[in-house]
Amino acid sequence: MSLEESGQYLKERRIALGMSLLDVQESTKVRRVYLEALEEGEYASLPPAPYTKGIIRRYCEELHLDPAPVLRAYEEWAQHGVEDPLADRLRETPGSRGITLRATGGSRTGWVFGLLLVIALIVVGVIYYYNVLPDLPWGEEPTGEAPPAEEEPSEVPDPTPELPDPEPEPEPEPEPETQIAENVDGSTIEYVVTGVDSLEVTLESSQACWIRVILDGGSPSDSTLAAGSSGTWTAEREIIIRAGNPANIVVTINGIDAGTVQADAPRNLVFTRDTPS
Repeated sequence: MSLEESGQYLKERRIALGMSLLDVQESTKVRRVYLEALEEGEYASLPPAPYTKGIIRRYCEELHLDPAPVLRAYEEWAQHGVEDPLADRLRETPGSRGITLRATGGSRTGWVFGLLLVIALIVVGVIYYYNVLPDLPWGEEPTGEAPPAEEEPSEVPDPTPELPDPEPEPEPEPEPETQIAENVDGSTIEYVVTGVDSLEVTLESSQACWIRVILDGGSPSDSTLAAGSSGTWTAEREIIIRAGNPANIVVTINGIDAGTVQADAPRNLVFTRDTPS
């Protein structure tokens, strides 16, 4: 489904239900400008990916639609994007011309280096002749005296070569740290979780509370938490829980205390696993 088709898909369903954008904004607490952007396929005007996905799911839930086709259209747009033609022009031939100039300059530098090397060898030979060989003036014959005997070294060197110290083993890379970002939008509280492979949410209620749970966009499941009891749910990508009486609910996400929800009206709790795009 393309961007235009997904927007038309939402718009036609909303009109068929006799709802205006203001009606949807009031019921979902999603700003009208985002709803219009979804229907017009203007995804560049939407907020970051985790929040946009939550908006799409809330809008589709309000219209009683499957959010999967719209989410796929958004993810394909986010992955492929629009290619910037200026980047191709910046990668053209100036780099190759610079390589050619450096190659030409390198040949001239090599010739100069060879000449300097010959001069250095001549200087080393002269120093060796006057400092290492016997110090005799020009035209003078040797006296016939034997050169002094070389002294034997007092210590015998150890023939065992020194081995270099072994290189330390690299430390293992630390596992990614689990982080939770909370965003409150009207009656909806969204938790974006990073650094995890899946979601595990536990709610503990001090009072009886009716709940509706949707796991990874599946069918809703209704139940009731008794006072002082708790419930745990797991999913790969997303967990949506609507709590009818969230007077005092303790939220735990993947073993991390995410705080307490205290409200006198129903609340939507949206838990999303943030994945690299």
